Amino acid sequence: MSVASRLSTDPVRQRFLPRCATTLRRMAAGVLLVTAGAGLASQVRRLCALAGAGCDVERESTAVRGLWRPAGLVLVGDDLVAAVAAAELPRRDRIFVVTEGRLDPACWNAALAIGARRVLTLPEDQSDLVEQLRLAEVPD
Repeated sequence: MSVASRLSTDPVRQRFLPRCATTLRRMAAGVLLVTAGAGLASQVRRLCALAGAGCDVERESTAVRGLWRPAGLVLVGDDLVAAVAAAELPRRDRIFVVTEGRLDPACWNAALAIGARRVLTLPEDQSDLVEQLRLAEVPD
């Protein structure tokens, strides 16, 4: 039996691969939010709905590697920005750090390390974030 035929009959792959492909297609023009903070996630989801953008929330920095590139926009919460920086993900455009308060110097350094375009503080910068969310639906 060839490798290709074994892979196509493997029940685990048959369940996993369609889900993975669907997630990647959905993320191609959507928003990836990386935060464990329920309050921040709730605010960003509300703003995504206002902007008409889809939003996938990942609560662990280790789960974002496969979603990092295909996302139209990446938002990283201040709670996980250091962990995302430590993951050494590839450089990309359209990364923003979002916070509900002031960032400490370590978070600023992590924001620079991941190539964040800007740090957005909610609710003060919510109109700027909504504009970026609207642009996320437009491919480069």
